[in-house]
Amino acid sequence: MSIEIQWEIKEQYLYLDAQGVYRLDEVLKVLEYALEKAKQENLKGVLIDTRKVTSVTPTVMECYEMGKWIAQLQTTRGYRVRLAVVGTQEILESQRFGEIVALNRGALLKVSTDREAAIAWLNPRTEGR
Repeated sequence: MSIEIQWEIKEQYLYLDAQGVYRLDEVLKVLEYALEKAKQENLKGVLIDTRKVTSVTPTVMECYEMGKWIAQLQTTRGYRVRLAVVGTQEILESQRFGEIVALNRGALLKVSTDREAAIAWLNPRTEGR
């Protein structure tokens, strides 16, 4: 596998630190693993840090496939947890299209270069509700 992951449970979310060389098929496996593991552990979200993943910029079609896959996992397979992906600006810029694809299909997803903002999104305040 060209993408290695290390994971740990933090508060109410699963944290995955990914590193290695980008390949779409492996990214899809990591996404499925992360959402499945969070569901098994009864966690509210997943944070995947991809800043150590090296690659060429994903193509528009690859971003589309990632967005579609995330939405499918969350809406039809029942892995309904918040998913935040943190990465570098150059990689995530193209993935914003994937984020739009996923959101338009009902996914709970945030793509960001700001780790703290991603964590805040995973743990929304419930005060006053």
